[in-house]
Amino acid sequence: MDMQLGTHIDAKFDQLHFKNEQRWVPLPAWARFYLMLGSALANLRESKVRFVVALALPTKSYATALIGSGLAYTNSLLCSNENIQHLELILSLPNGTPVKYLSKKGRLLNGIKREVIDNQGKLAIGIQKGSIGKETIYVAADDANRIEVSNKNYRHLPKQQIGRDIHPPSPLLDEMLGNQAYEYLFQTKIDGLVIGSYHSLKEDGEALLGAMFPNGLIQEGYLFELFRVKGFNPPSTGHRFLIQAPTSQETIELPEHNSQSRAVLFDGSLSFTKWKECYGNQNWIVVLDHTEPNFANAVNEINQEYIYRSDHAIKISIPPLPSGIELMLFARDL
Repeated sequence: MDMQLGTHIDAKFDQLHFKNEQRWVPLPAWARFYLMLGSALANLRESKVRFVVALALPTKSYATALIGSGLAYTNSLLCSNENIQHLELILSLPNGTPVKYLSKKGRLLNGIKREVIDNQGKLAIGIQKGSIGKETIYVAADDANRIEVSNKNYRHLPKQQIGRDIHPPSPLLDEMLGNQAYEYLFQTKIDGLVIGSYHSLKEDGEALLGAMFPNGLIQEGYLFELFRVKGFNPPSTGHRFLIQAPTSQETIELPEHNSQSRAVLFDGSLSFTKWKECYGNQNWIVVLDHTEPNFANAVNEINQEYIYRSDHAIKISIPPLPSGIELMLFARDL
């Protein structure tokens, strides 16, 4: 990671507070550790091996949500090449492709991709947003992150569209991401899959956070806004993680792309022991709780993976471990 960016991320995490009764207090050391661990893992770019990070904790509450938040947040700041890829994708879409467009007023509109034009030396993407004279607007290529391919196969649009109002980024998200906040809220980029209980993870995500300025001003928001699991945030907003129940009978297929830091987060012993074989070609983040009935089995399976680990050394700067947290890090050959 660029040293300046690393310093920026450290400073943003230092701003984070939580509400203890009526007082805002800094995040405890263990919570900041999880964020920093996720951030460090976002910087791993290994093409020949996959990493395994296994944690044994007194309680796994908030651990997966905070690690995932650190991973997704840092990935969003490292994704300049992904922005270029997204622009190339939008430019290459055939005319007539259904899309969604987030207007400058924060309204989500259906559209149909039309021709790309040269507007005074800069590319602009045509988006048909109505049927009256096939009304077309032109979106600057710099704003391509506001355009997404739609999962609806429509060919006709209403005469007029009101669109759906997308709530603007919370003050917390605005402070953490600045001019990238709308992109983080609107765009879907899959940083991983979480295997765990929907309800308990969603409850963790509802933790109230605040970014505190030196003058004491607090910018409030919720942990789920950073974690961005599909279904945790309002409809029509983007997500960074898919979620699967440990008891599910179906395997979720991760979309193909080149993110080498993408990971499967196993939230709990059952999640790991049941599903690890299905995601053998992915990075693993394994969060285990000493109090779980299947804890010993999960630890045995981690130890077996460690025995057959790769000789490849994982280069990562892990923050000091808080008391009570055990961590194992190694690589697996593909």
